[in-house]
Amino acid sequence: MTLSLVLFSIALKSIPISHAYLVWLAVGASSIAVINHYLFDQQHTLAHLFCFGLIFVGVVGLKVIG
Repeated sequence: MTLSLVLFSIALKSIPISHAYLVWLAVGASSIAVINHYLFDQQHTLAHLFCFGLIFVGVVGLKVIG
């Protein structure tokens, strides 16, 4: 947790906070989903995968237009 906050503060020096937060959110949510899948056998439906895809499309879209 501490490492992620340190890296987040370093990233804020070079990119806008909205972009940094969205990337941080996307990486965190995806990491938790992968951990849950492999460690706890949580199944992912197409709706789950679609929503994660929307998060990534949003992050990339903000980077492209901003």
